[in-house]
Amino acid sequence: MILLFLVLFGGLVVITRFLIEDNDGFSAFWPANAVMLVALLILPERRSLAVMAGCCAINLCANYGAGWANGEAVQASLLNIVQVAIAAPLTRQFCGARTDLARLPRFLCFSIIAVAASAIEAGFGVLGDRFIMGDPAPLLRDWIQWVACDALGLILATPVIIHLIRNVRGDNEYRRGRSMVLSLLCLAVSIASFVWGRSPLLLFSYPLLTIVGFRASPVWTSGTVLLVAVCATAFTRRGMGPIALFSGHDVILREVGIQTYLVSLVLTVLPANVSVDENRRSLRRMLFVQDRLRQASSHDELTLAMNRRTFEPAVEAHMRLSAAGALLIVDLDHFKRINDTYGHATGDDVLRVFSRRLIVILRDVHGLVARYGGDEFVAFVPDVQTVSDLEALCMQIRHELALPYDLPEVGAAVTASIGATLSGSGRQGIKDILRRADLALYKTKAAGRNGYTLLT
Repeated sequence: MILLFLVLFGGLVVITRFLIEDNDGFSAFWPANAVMLVALLILPERRSLAVMAGCCAINLCANYGAGWANGEAVQASLLNIVQVAIAAPLTRQFCGARTDLARLPRFLCFSIIAVAASAIEAGFGVLGDRFIMGDPAPLLRDWIQWVACDALGLILATPVIIHLIRNVRGDNEYRRGRSMVLSLLCLAVSIASFVWGRSPLLLFSYPLLTIVGFRASPVWTSGTVLLVAVCATAFTRRGMGPIALFSGHDVILREVGIQTYLVSLVLTVLPANVSVDENRRSLRRMLFVQDRLRQASSHDELTLAMNRRTFEPAVEAHMRLSAAGALLIVDLDHFKRINDTYGHATGDDVLRVFSRRLIVILRDVHGLVARYGGDEFVAFVPDVQTVSDLEALCMQIRHELALPYDLPEVGAAVTASIGATLSGSGRQGIKDILRRADLALYKTKAAGRNGYTLLT
C-alpha cells in the first residue's frame, strides 16, 4: 500500500513537472499533495509517516532535477507537508472518518479547508521567498497564485485518489460503463477544443461536462475534471488553445486565465455532481424506508410472516380465481412453557425459527404464511384438491417443524399441532374456512397435540 501511494505521488509529480509547469516555474495546480493528504486520512500513523517521508524525498529529487536552488527546493517540499498537515485533521474532523467527498456539504467543507490550508502554506512561502530567498516579486500576486495552485490540486485530485485507494481495498464502483463513455467523450472534446483553439469547441465542452456531472458517478466526474485540467493546462503551456491565444506572451495573464478556467470547472461540475449524487442517496434512503414501512404494514415484525390484514385479502383473491386450496392453522405446542422456562428472548427466537421453517416448507408450493397472534400461524396452499394431498402436506410440515432447533436451551423440545381443511364449493368464505380449520386444530390438541386433523 505504501508503494502505491509513492507511485501515485511520483506519477503526479512527473505529470506536473513535464506537462503543467512552464519555463518560468509557474504551475496552474499541484495535485501531488493530495496523495499525502489521503495517506494521512486513511493509513495508520506509522504508514502515513512513511508515505510522507517517501513523498518528501521524491519531491526534493524532482525540485533539484528541475534546477531549483537548494533553499527553494527544500522550502517547497517542507511547505507541501505543512499544507497537508493542516488539512488532514480539519478534513477528518469536519468531513467524517471515511472522508466521503461525494456529499455536497462535505465537498464544500473540504474545498474551504483546502483553500484555508493553502492560504496558510502560501503565506509562509511568499514570506520565505521575500525575506530568506530575496525574491522581489509582488507578495500579494505570488500569494494568490500559490493559493490557487495548491488548493486546486487538492480539490481536483483528492476525491479521485481516495477512490483509487479504496477500490484497491475492495470498495465497489457503480455506473462504470456509462460513466466511462461520458468521461472519454468529454475528454476528447476538451482536447479538441485546445488543439483547435480558434474553434468554438470549448463552448461545447461545458455542456458535456455538465452531462457528466449529472449522469456519471462522483469518482468518474472528479477523474474527468482532473484529466481535462491536466490537458487544458498542458496545451496552454505550449501556446495552444483559447487561453493561450487570449493571453499572448503575458505569463501572469496566462496563469490567471487557466486557473480561472479550472475554478469554473470545479464550481460548475463537481458541486452539481455531488448534489445529484446526494439526491440519489436521499431517494434510495426514501425508497428503503418506504419499503420497510410497506413491509411493516403487511408483515409481522418479529417473524416476517404476513399479518392478518394482508393474508385474508390475498386468500380471498385466490379463492375468487380458483376454489382449490387448503387452509392450515399451525400452533406451537406448549409455547407458554418455553417462555416461562427459558425466557421471552428464547421464545422469540423459537418463533422466528418456527416461522422461517414454515415459510420455507411452503415456498415451493406457493403457500402463504401469516402470524395471527402469539404462537398461532395460518397458512394457505393453493391447488391442493384431494384429502391425500392435504394429508401428505400436513405430515411433511409436522415432521420438519419438529426437527431439532439450533438453540441450546430448546433442542428438540418444540412440536406443533395442525388443523387443516380444503376450500371448495359451498365454503368460499375465508371466515368459514378459518372456523373449520380452527375446529380441526382443537381436535388435534384434544387428542394430545403434536399431530394434525383434517376436516373436509
